[in-house]
Amino acid sequence: MTINILNYLDESVERFPNKVAFCDSTGECITFSQLKKEVEAIGTYIISRFEGRERPIVILTERNIKSISSFFGCRLFWEFLCTS
Repeated sequence: MTINILNYLDESVERFPNKVAFCDSTGECITFSQLKKEVEAIGTYIISRFEGRERPIVILTERNIKSISSFFGCRLFWEFLCTS
């Protein structure tokens, strides 16, 4: 059952790992499996820097693939805080 965006990503990776998840205006595209790797890398970095602290995170970026990965990574950080 899909509960949040991270669950949706996990389900999509299992079902369609090589399917394009997003493309931006520059033509750069990312598959579900690539997106999951980027999200985990960003989320892990944030966790290592701010573990145990609830702090706002600001994302300044153009509308592109990295912005999507960043938002998902922040959500991963929030999941970590809520389950710790």
